[in-house]
Amino acid sequence: YGLAQAPRRWFDHMVNILDKHGLKRTIVDPCLFVLVAGSFMIKAGTHVDDFLFTTNNVEQFQKWFDGISKELKISNMEQMGANAVDYMSLAITYIAASSYLKISQKGYIEKWLKAFGLSKAKPAPTPMASGVKFTKENMPEEVDTRRRDLYRRMLGVARWIIRMSCPEACFAVSYLACYLENPSQEMLNAAVYLFRYFKWTIVNDVEGRCFTALKRIGIIPPGFNVRVGKNQCYGYIDASYLSEEKSLCRYGVVYFINGMCIYELSKRMLDIAVSSTEAEYLGCSLGAREGIYIRMVLEAMQEPQTGPLLIGQDNKSCIQIIENPGRHHGRTKHIDVQMRWIEKAVEDGKIALVYVNTKYMVADVTTKSLCYELHARHTAEMKGQRMPEYKAKRKAESRLQRESGDDMET
Repeated sequence: YGLAQAPRRWFDHMVNILDKHGLKRTIVDPCLFVLVAGSFMIKAGTHVDDFLFTTNNVEQFQKWFDGISKELKISNMEQMGANAVDYMSLAITYIAASSYLKISQKGYIEKWLKAFGLSKAKPAPTPMASGVKFTKENMPEEVDTRRRDLYRRMLGVARWIIRMSCPEACFAVSYLACYLENPSQEMLNAAVYLFRYFKWTIVNDVEGRCFTALKRIGIIPPGFNVRVGKNQCYGYIDASYLSEEKSLCRYGVVYFINGMCIYELSKRMLDIAVSSTEAEYLGCSLGAREGIYIRMVLEAMQEPQTGPLLIGQDNKSCIQIIENPGRHHGRTKHIDVQMRWIEKAVEDGKIALVYVNTKYMVADVTTKSLCYELHARHTAEMKGQRMPEYKAKRKAESRLQRESGDDMET
């Protein structure tokens, strides 16, 4: 159910009324609310003055909602269904019979493509072209305010798009956002290329996140050799060594629940790593904190998390160092103490690292620009969408078929 309370000044008043009717704020996040009354449950999230409710009993919820409706002036309330409901520019579709959920921003993307004059632009198959690199030295000496303002506006819109329906493009947005002060024309062109990718997702009908609830108990994620229980959080963490200017590295994080990507992050490291193993270690330590917080949120939302947080990692040396504190002391003694908490977390059974082959490392798409084949493989996992074959690949295959046909005729 989507609920919009028009006057913003009523927000605090609304929260007090919800609390009086049993819907309590969680300690871990003041924007999340939970009501548990026996087997009846309501969970809610809020963004400013917009609420989103979910419940396990529609009839009881309607009675509860009628009670708060008498005390609040509600501007709009719609039930999510097969017909997409607009919620903060998100078109949310939910089919209860098949437990199918889709979160799309097709209309929002088309609106901004038109606003930026890109409606007729040629679609691009990836968020950023492979091999594109920028440094502060590429920034012009004089500031072009019109170019800077357009660049900032485009990345502001792109940030909302990637957060809600296009997670595979988070690297491109994070990377380009490092040059907001004074972007060059080449940087602006890269931002345009990003929006051409947003258009590509619409043209190929792969825009948005899709999810179908699990019918069985648990799932074996790509590259994992263990089963993850139903409603349990798991993830992938990866790092790229010396991929940023000034010898800095970047790490990427992707977390899932029941096969649906619920959190992604691409971020430049602040400290210099002296090896690829150290870069993976630092990225793993930073990214694992996000996973711990997600588990805390799930616990607050009445979804118990059993066993350790499973994290996929493709660097065996990193796993050995974390799982065997002191074994490589001579090579790791310079690592900041605050980063070494993950060793204790693994020892205490709160976190477990799972070796994942690089080709299954979903978080790889959040650390660098990839060729289409790798990009499509990881994107399909993150969005629950079946990605189309690359056009060039289809052309090559058809050419080979024609050539083989000619040979047969000969």
